[in-house]
Amino acid sequence: MNEKKIECPSCHVAGVHSMPPMVDITADPSMKERLLNGSFFKWISPNCPRHFFVDDVLLCVNLERKYCVYLVPSYKDEALPIPTIYRSRCAGTLRVAASFVDFAEKLRILEAGLDDRVIEAMKSIFATVSSQSGQGTVYHMFFEEVQPDGSLGFIVLRQNDEASINIPREAYDRAAEDFGPLFPKDDGSAFLKVDQKWFETSLRAAPADE
Repeated sequence: MNEKKIECPSCHVAGVHSMPPMVDITADPSMKERLLNGSFFKWISPNCPRHFFVDDVLLCVNLERKYCVYLVPSYKDEALPIPTIYRSRCAGTLRVAASFVDFAEKLRILEAGLDDRVIEAMKSIFATVSSQSGQGTVYHMFFEEVQPDGSLGFIVLRQNDEASINIPREAYDRAAEDFGPLFPKDDGSAFLKVDQKWFETSLRAAPADE
């Protein structure tokens, strides 16, 4: 177990937040909701009602959907080698996330059966259209869920605006067709940090005749 000692700044009572280094949501589907709503990372002071969010290194595995998402807080590199102790468990789509927000988004995308590389392409397209149409600069955009009608729901953060938007599934399919051939091969040999920086780098590295 990973353990962190915590002292509440209000009541000054200390405690320990414990969490396993790996969770398999294939075997425990209820764990997915605890991860997504953050309760898995919550520590409650035993002497007062204050709650604390305590993230730590965590590998989330879903053998059924064939993906692994590795939460490594503040991780800065573009790829992370598979730790030897997890090599037999890590197969399929491997992603590393540097924050809880990114970690939760990856789970939502992969649980929905979507390609996170295509999602990053959609974000880039939307940000460009938003800027060119005078709607403002998009600072952050997060995938939320697939709507009942099949459209993809996102949260969009601009300088003075936060909005929920739905983008038709057809836009995802077009982005996959247009940008998929430009993506570098994902051979599952390392955890990749797939974000807007990854997407931009992939486009620059794509062959000119693609």
